[in-house]
Amino acid sequence: LTDRFLEPKAWTGWTPTIEDKCCTLDANNWFYTLARSVPGAVDIIFAKTTDPRGYLERAKDNDIIHTADNVVEYYQYDKGKNLWVEYLEVNPRTFVNGNIVEAHLSFLMVKLSTKHW
Repeated sequence: LTDRFLEPKAWTGWTPTIEDKCCTLDANNWFYTLARSVPGAVDIIFAKTTDPRGYLERAKDNDIIHTADNVVEYYQYDKGKNLWVEYLEVNPRTFVNGNIVEAHLSFLMVKLSTKHW
């Protein structure tokens, strides 16, 4: 994909992290923000619908915070009687063990210099 949009050798290759002799993919999530990346941001408490048992709230520390910009939305697939498909926003507690879920994933490219990404 990058070959179609970037000059040869402009892409700085991804190097996996090795964890217990296995390649892993480092990823961020939308629940938290690095505190140092948003000076002055206000840390807010997780909504009970998102974190009913308080696990996400207890995972925070001085390095990661939850802000108003950390929005995670939950939708349920619904095929109506006329076969019209739509996604309805729902409370995350709607989902239970054994449900089949669909996850959307995106990637972000960051410019490292004038010629490298």
